[in-house]
Parts: sequence; C-alpha cells; structure tokens
Amino acid sequence: MLTAGPPSTAPESRRRSVLWLLPLVLLPAFYEVAAFRLAGGLGFPLDDAWIHAQFARNLATGHGFTYTGTQWVAGSTAPAWTVLLAAGYVVVRSALIAGKLLGLVLHVLTAALTARLVLHLTGVRGIAITAGLVVGVLPAMTWGAMSGMEVPLAAALVTGGFAVYLEPGPHLRRQAWALVLLALGVLARPEALVIFGIVSLHLVATSGGVRGRTSAAGLVLLVGLSILGPIVAFDLWTIGRPLPTTFYAKSGPGLLWALSAGDGQQAALLFTKHGPNALWRFGETMVEQVGPLAPLVFAGLVTALASPVRRRGGALLAFSVLAAVFAMGLVAPQRVKPENFRYTAQFLCLAVALGVAGLASWWRVFGPRWMRGAVLAACVASAAYAGVSGAPAYALAVKNITELHVTLAEWIRDHLPPGSRIAVNDVGALAYFGDHEVIDLEGLVSPGALAVDRAHRGLGFTQQTQPDYVAIFPGWYPDIAARPDLFREVHRASITDNLVSAGSVIVVYSTPWTRYPPIPRAPERPRRRWPA
Repeated sequence: MLTAGPPSTAPESRRRSVLWLLPLVLLPAFYEVAAFRLAGGLGFPLDDAWIHAQFARNLATGHGFTYTGTQWVAGSTAPAWTVLLAAGYVVVRSALIAGKLLGLVLHVLTAALTARLVLHLTGVRGIAITAGLVVGVLPAMTWGAMSGMEVPLAAALVTGGFAVYLEPGPHLRRQAWALVLLALGVLARPEALVIFGIVSLHLVATSGGVRGRTSAAGLVLLVGLSILGPIVAFDLWTIGRPLPTTFYAKSGPGLLWALSAGDGQQAALLFTKHGPNALWRFGETMVEQVGPLAPLVFAGLVTALASPVRRRGGALLAFSVLAAVFAMGLVAPQRVKPENFRYTAQFLCLAVALGVAGLASWWRVFGPRWMRGAVLAACVASAAYAGVSGAPAYALAVKNITELHVTLAEWIRDHLPPGSRIAVNDVGALAYFGDHEVIDLEGLVSPGALAVDRAHRGLGFTQQTQPDYVAIFPGWYPDIAARPDLFREVHRASITDNLVSAGSVIVVYSTPWTRYPPIPRAPERPRRRWPA
C-alpha cells in the first residue's frame, strides 16, 4: 500500500510548501537576467506575444476586441489569456510587466497543481513534490512563464482540471468545477478541446444509472454552451466563421481542409502518417525538455499504466494526452515538433507528471528514506539542468524580437506620416509600438486576406487594400520584392543571429497608393538597447 509518510504539523507543512516552490521563481528570474544582459532590457521571445499585448491594451483602454482600426476581430487563439492580460494591464499599465507577472504566478500554480495531481495518483508526498518541481523547471514552462504567451495559463487550467476531476470520491460539484477549468483551458489553447471532450465522455460513461448519466450529460452541455458557446458566437459575429482567424491562417492542410476539399487521399495520409508522426515528435519534445531524465520518465510512463496509478486515473491521463497530440497531427501537422513546444506545453506537464508518478511502483525498491530522497533529488537536478540550459536560447530570442521587430516598429512610429496604413506580415510589435493602422497580409487580424489564395496574397491583397506602405520579409512575398516599379524601398532592419524570427530582414516599401510625399531611404537605425 502506498503511503505518504508520517503526518506533519500544519505550520511545518505550510513552510515546506513555500520552500519547494522557491526554485520555480529563481529559474524564470535567471532567464530574465540572461535576456537582460544579452538584449539590454526586458522583452518577449516571440512577436506573437505582442499580438496578445496589442489586443489586451485595446481591450483595457475601452476599444474592445479591435487591433489597430475600429473593426472587432476574433484574432486571438487564446482569448482567455488576452482577457486576463487586459486585466493585468489595467493594474500595472504595461502589457510587458503584466504578462511576466501573470506568467510567473501561473507557472508556480501549475507546479502546485501538478503536485496535487500526482498526490492523487500515488499517495506519496515526496513523489508529488518531485513531479511539481520537475514540471516547474522544464525549459518549455520556464520559457512560457516569461514569454507573454498563453503557455502557463493553458497548463494551469488543464492540469488543474485533471487534479480536481481525479480527486477521490464522486461529487457533482467537483466534477462541474473540473469541466469548467478544462473548458476555460480550450480558451487558452484550442488543442485542449480534445481533453475536454474525453473527460466529458468519461464522466458520462462512469456515472451510475440512467439518471446519473443524464445528469452528467446535462452538466457537460451546460458547461460547454456557457463557456465555449459565446466564443463561437463571437467568432461568427466578427469574421463569419466558427473559429478564430488564427486557425484558418495557421492550421495548414489539415483534416478540416481535406474534408472541405473532398481530398480523401490527404485525409487518409493524415491518419496514417501525420497523426502517428505527431506522437513521435511529441516524444522527441519530451526527450529535449527533460534532458537526462528522459529514460526514467519513459520508464515511469510504462510502469504507471501497470500499477495502482492506472486505476487512480493514470489511464485516463495517458489516453487524453495521446489523443490530443494525435489530433494535433490531424488538424495542424506542422505544429508538433520540439521547436514548437509552446503548443504542447500543457500536454508535456501531464505526460511528465504521469512519468514521475510511475516511480511510486518502485518506491519500496529504493530502500531507506535517504536513498529515496537521493533518487528524487537526482530527478529534480536532472530536469533543472535541462531548464538552465534553455536560458541562452530564451535570451537570444528576446534579443532577436527586440532588435528586429521592436526597433523597426519605433522607426515606423517616428518616420512614417501619422495616419499611414501599413501592410505587414508580422503584426505584433509593428502594431504595438508602431502607432499606425496595420493590414495583416497573413489574415490573423485582417480576415479579408483569408479569402485570397496564399500564392497571391502578397501582391493580390495589397492591390485590394491599397496601403500607403508595406513592411514585409521579402522572401515571403517575392511578388512584391520583385516589383521596384511599384514598391520602392525606404528602409530596412536586419539581424545576423536570427533564432526565432520568421526572417532576418524586414523591408519597408512605399506603394503606388501612398498619399504622402516620398521618404528618403534611411540608413539602418542603430539597434536600441532599452525596450519600452
């Protein structure tokens, strides 16, 4: 029988809870110090974070879900994070600071919820704390805490949903709260919809009798309609489609595209190749994230499914993760790979937690208490090594986005005439710092672009919208870059150490439709040292 050891007094227990959470604050701080030293200030490691910041600032200042114009648009994949970030902006008046503070709080909360989940699965306090620490020092989670992205919110909601759902004993109110958390998780990362669906089916199937199953089905319907229904209605109202623009702009040739096009061959290929390949790439992501701990985590996953952990919810947890990742391979095949860990971070938390929980099967084999402690400490140290190793990449990413996107945005703000309309293909920092209306050639915040064939979206959509200027990666739109008779270069920004930006050079062109006198071509602005 698994035990948690002798009980502790309440004050002692609280002190231990605070102490084991301390490293989860230190590691993100280490990431920020590394970024500050390399980039010369605070910043975000992805331009996408500035998209959230722009939406959040507009929402917080009374402009609703607009971007740079007056039209409302469903351009956020994670509306729950956007709304939360807007609330943070109201308090601190800075999307940058709000994003990092909220991310850090949610990061620590995810680790605590992971420990609670593993305690339900194993009954062993030491293993539960170890799982919380291991998840808390993963590079993906530490990166997410400081990224300004929705990663920590999605992880906290999904992990919390399972932690509540798997608490011992049936209780309709507890199950309702679990479904609420998981439904909100869908509004933080849409991939969590599979998790919500599986847990909903499990709840209905395991509820006793016709009356119990009917009540459970009614609860699922109520939660789904009340939380997910309004966002679908919002999407339909703003863009005329049931999903946000980001799905249609970024999902690629997935299952929905294959079904709408009647392409049975592509649909079959998704099930036979891309779905299984997504599981393989997720395994590669886990290996990269946990570092030397990977063999132990995978061994723990196997033993967890052949032990009491399986009966306590481990099987549901494992199936949910596998199904969600497989579904990602069907819908957006290009998303599941180690460098895109931000899309699967919430599933990494669950998989790693289950792997560490598998140690409970070997608990007695480890012998005396000191030996068990040494094994758990080695697990945390191994994971922490992987976490610390991720700091240089985070710092370089912040440097890239600051020196390329933020610097160019400030040049646009300072040099282009007020009221200019600018067509761009990376809409985050250029909108947040540029203080001009942007037209999104990729369709994230300009839904009209989605109606234009991608091969003609550059020149074709530009001719439709007739902006005053264009700011693009030239390699993305050769049909624009190859027409100096129409588009005259007036400025460019570049970096030489690119890690995360979609290109190393962004060029600003004037267009035939500009209402303003020509701007002399300016030399590249010295790279700024202090992000706003």
